[in-house]
Parts: sequence; structure tokens; C-alpha cells
Amino acid sequence: MHDEPVSALDVSVQAQIINLLKEIQERFNMGYVFIGHNIAVVQHMAHKIAVMYLGKVLELCDSSKILTESVHPYTKALMSAFPVPDPSYEQEEIKLGGEIPSPINRPSGCSFHPRCESVIEKCFVWNLNSGRFGIVILQRATWWASKQDLLSQCRVELY
Repeated sequence: MHDEPVSALDVSVQAQIINLLKEIQERFNMGYVFIGHNIAVVQHMAHKIAVMYLGKVLELCDSSKILTESVHPYTKALMSAFPVPDPSYEQEEIKLGGEIPSPINRPSGCSFHPRCESVIEKCFVWNLNSGRFGIVILQRATWWASKQDLLSQCRVELY
């Protein structure tokens, strides 16, 4: 497990550490749990990215598709703030409103619903991170298509 392993390092030192971690990963055929806030670093290190809010997983996506195919409103907002090194790429930044709920007293259902502009009734009750057999991770959940439609393209994985 690597929790922000390069966040406090100079960019050149970051690159050296990241390359060393990748080399070790390939040599010993091992996986990492890599926690970070720099999406470029996380994308480089990961095959899959789990987006969390208040300690709960909201979306799990292939790292190569996180910028273009994320579907949860919180993930979309995060990705809209990420600078893309392509002058022709245009994306409007999504501004989040509302207050961040207390992590001690999380809201019911999806923990992002108090700040979500696409909230629907199901968001208040559906807790995606608990289940009879362990942690349930929502993968590729499409919450909101229009003001009337909820797309049911959910697939969960039990761990």
C-alpha cells in the first residue's frame, strides 16, 4: 500500500520513485493499492481507479478512461478540474456547491447527494458500499441521464 508516496517530493524525484515502483511491480508481478490526489500520477501507476468521497467508493473505472468515461457526478467534477495537456481539449469546469457533510455523521445513501445537482430519490437510500458479503463497489454506475430518466447500468463487485 502506498499512501501519497510522492506528494511531497520534487517532480524529478517523483519521477524516479514512480519509475522504481513500476519496475518493482513488473519484476515481482505484484499489485499496489496506490492512494493519491494527483490524477496524472495515479493514472500512470494504476490500471483501475476508485474515486472516493468521505471514505466511500463512488466509482471504479479503468485509469485510461477516467477522464472521458466517468459517470458519477462527483467523478465528473473532479475530472473537470484536471488540466489536460492538449490545447484543443475543451472542458467546462464543474463547480460543486453546498457544504461538505461531516465524515463522522455521513448522509444516508450516496454520501455525495447533499452536494449533487443530479440527485434523485434513490440517492438518499442506496448505500453502495455495504452488503451482505462485504464491500460493494459500484462500477460504471450511471446515475442521471435526464431529469426523468435513471439509467440502470450498474454492475457491482463483491469483495
